[in-house]
Amino acid sequence: MDIVVPDAGKFDDIENSLDAQELDQILQEMQPVGLQLALPKFRFSTSFDLGDRLAELGMPDAFNPDLADFSGMTGKRDLFIAKVLHQAFVAVDEKGTEAAAATSVIMAPSSALIPDKTLIIDRPFIFVIRNLSRGPESGQILFLGRVLDPGK
Repeated sequence: MDIVVPDAGKFDDIENSLDAQELDQILQEMQPVGLQLALPKFRFSTSFDLGDRLAELGMPDAFNPDLADFSGMTGKRDLFIAKVLHQAFVAVDEKGTEAAAATSVIMAPSSALIPDKTLIIDRPFIFVIRNLSRGPESGQILFLGRVLDPGK
């Protein structure tokens, strides 16, 4: 998990300007540092319908009962996609990070670096959970979120 903590009073500016290229630049500039971290515990869960977004991205026919063609699955043209629901869960506490989307769970071990610095995160921040395995998926963002009130 990577954490982006904008300077005090700059969270909205950073969040509004953050795109894939900007985030990639920030993550590439990060360097490993021994750190004693004071990070608040947090837990989020959300669920939303992706149907409209998928239709906008080029698959509107799949959601239209008159146009959908899933005959390769059943031999008939009697199926269409009624809904696509996405559910996600992220929890961070002193034991680590747990995140799930659908049925996937990713656990991250705590850092073993010797602390040279102390970082107390007591203002809004953005968190990024990435796949850091080797291979073509390395660096892929799995979860991206924000904590606006770390005191709660």
